[in-house]
Amino acid sequence: MKRLIYFLLLTVFIKVEAQSSALTIADSLYATGNFNKAINYYAKEGSETAGLQIARAYRSIGNNTKAILQYENLIANAPEFLIARFELGKLYLKTKRFDDGRKLFTTLVGVSPENPEYAYNLAECFRALEQPASSLTFYKKAVAADSTHLKSLFQLGKYFVLKGETNQALEYLTMGLEYYPDDVAFINLKGLAFFNNDAYEKALPLFERLIELGEKKEFVYTKLAFCYKINNDIEKAAQLYGEIVQNKRSRPITWYYYGETLMSQGKYADAKIWLQKYSAKKPKDTKCTALIESIDNLQNITP
Repeated sequence: MKRLIYFLLLTVFIKVEAQSSALTIADSLYATGNFNKAINYYAKEGSETAGLQIARAYRSIGNNTKAILQYENLIANAPEFLIARFELGKLYLKTKRFDDGRKLFTTLVGVSPENPEYAYNLAECFRALEQPASSLTFYKKAVAADSTHLKSLFQLGKYFVLKGETNQALEYLTMGLEYYPDDVAFINLKGLAFFNNDAYEKALPLFERLIELGEKKEFVYTKLAFCYKINNDIEKAAQLYGEIVQNKRSRPITWYYYGETLMSQGKYADAKIWLQKYSAKKPKDTKCTALIESIDNLQNITP
């Protein structure tokens, strides 16, 4: 009898050691990017944790179909395995299975309503399904659960900027910037919220900050130059417009603003060049035509 017990214990010990060894090797292979080999070792180990790693390995090599099947099998056998459900939901989003994602994240939000990531991902599903009212509801729930949830704050700010609802946009964008003052996406949206509401004086320092942070893109320069122009800082406006038009891909409207700004500086010959260039693209713009005619009528300018 003692020999039988000893034999059984030894068998269990050997099996546990083999599983432990397989898991160690699998983890090492996974960590170094040898995902296919890691899958084979995880399969030998056979636990829920190993099954989760198999799904992750398939996801890492880009085989989303097998990853989804692996996650779904895990969840079928262990519905309480929340990490697997969460990762599957994100994979549904990635593979544009938005309604499947909606169903899964609805369940997760019901299980854990205080989790901002569940609410955010459910909002993303609704947004992809073009159900804005529902998406807004769950972005707001994510923010209610975590006032620093930047992804939700950004989506809310962006939505209200596009809708022209400046006060609501600023509420969420300011919350994001209080947590992360140098986030260029939030600064840009806040600048646009002011700019679109004709609050150019408030927009100006935000676009200046974007350039300081390395966002040296044409749309930033263009909006900053326009703010300078509206705020009567003609010299800075002309300098920025001058830099922008050197780009062969600069937009015609920038040529117009540059010409208009040069005209304000009394540089009529240069102004006419850029206004005519704009007019060639937009011949029906009567305002530009009138400016060119006014230049021609000045005594010191040769028509």
